[in-house]
Amino acid sequence: MKKLIITFLITTFYNIGNHAFSQSGGDSLLLSLKEELFPFNEDSAMVEIATLCEMEGIENVYTTFVRQPDLKGIVNILRRIVFTKNVSLIPDLEDVRQEYVAYLRKDWEPLFNQKYGSCKVVSEKIQIFQCVEEALLSLNFAKMKLTKQEGFNYYFDTQQRWYKSLNDTENGYKAFEGFRGFSPYYLNLIKNRIAGAPVLNFDFIEPFLEDLKDPLIEYLEKYYVEGLKVQKLELEGYIYFKILNILNEERNPILLNSLVNILIKNKNIDKIEIARNVIEILKNSQPNGLLEKRIKEQLQQPKGEDKMNALLASSYIFRPDFVDFLIGVNNANTLTNEESEYLKRVFEVLNKRPYVSNTQKESIERILKE
Repeated sequence: MKKLIITFLITTFYNIGNHAFSQSGGDSLLLSLKEELFPFNEDSAMVEIATLCEMEGIENVYTTFVRQPDLKGIVNILRRIVFTKNVSLIPDLEDVRQEYVAYLRKDWEPLFNQKYGSCKVVSEKIQIFQCVEEALLSLNFAKMKLTKQEGFNYYFDTQQRWYKSLNDTENGYKAFEGFRGFSPYYLNLIKNRIAGAPVLNFDFIEPFLEDLKDPLIEYLEKYYVEGLKVQKLELEGYIYFKILNILNEERNPILLNSLVNILIKNKNIDKIEIARNVIEILKNSQPNGLLEKRIKEQLQQPKGEDKMNALLASSYIFRPDFVDFLIGVNNANTLTNEESEYLKRVFEVLNKRPYVSNTQKESIERILKE
């Protein structure tokens, strides 16, 4: 009995300690977030907004603080917050949001219109607010405790609303009517088309991708297998591209491999769709990452295996060692006539790039003469 009591006490103190540590970590993140959001609390020097925007037409009466919130730094902290999945942070983060809303209303609302939409400083203020909203949406999503399919359905509904908001010129402003995940102030910005597309590299679903990968893969594979001929960016393509912007190759290898497989294997995908997604994957990958390995594997297959998508993807890898690889692919005689002709077009582009050596250019020129 004594042993059971001791075990219970140890477990209890361990759990209390973990909770205290988690809460302390959350408080530290929130403090860091406030420091990033409101840097002018430490330095109240002022400047004319027209000077910050570097554009004409903004009246000199509009002034703001010299020190401004940094979007990149804020996204980094918000990402750490949402990955805690700590729902106890919601009330404090809501307070931070309200403080930021007060700042927007006081300093920036007069400039929230199309006339000043090209001002980077103005647009970043809105993007920062969007990211705070996404972070709260993420923590509230964690609070819902949905099944995989329910979670995917919620994510799908949210992206469908964004897609309508962006693409339906007549009724897009109604896209988020009845949506309870955002604050009234943010919903009003969306309705009035002040807040447009969300920041691509920060999405509320990011901490839950591994949980939702099965229904997500099933949804995308079903769409692409049925055959895609792109006239415009369809909802499925929009979701695919948005997922790529938040994927982490180390954290989400299974999901990324499935998305790469869609690009490499599907003969119905339009070249525009392939190019857009390949560029995004490579932008977020290290050299010889997952996509590059798949490209190499596909191009080294025997003759008869379709390699066109891999060849298209290969044209976006800009390194001297990969040029050597493509020369080797050509010399292996495993390409069809159509594939060989396409590779020649790739070589024509490569031949003009500054990183290609003279030796490589000589090999390419011989290939182009064949």
